Amino acid sequence: MIDVLASIIESVGLIIVALIGFATVMYQVNKGRSENLRDHGLVMEKLNEVADDLEFIEDEIKIIDAKLDGHLETHESKKKPSKKK
Repeated sequence: MIDVLASIIESVGLIIVALIGFATVMYQVNKGRSENLRDHGLVMEKLNEVADDLEFIEDEIKIIDAKLDGHLETHESKKKPSKKK
């Protein structure tokens, strides 16, 4: 009878240890998921900021390109005809 009782207590102990281990693993998984979602949100914000900055830079490049074209055209129009021998 004592052997049966000891076996039952041992089995219950193993089940409790397994449940604690499983609960710990599940806690870590859920914690990782919530951190992952938060990290994805932060990365998305930064990517949106980069996209906005790129649009601004592209607009600035277009403005500079137009100004440079205009500047080069004024040089072309002021250029004296070359004298050929």
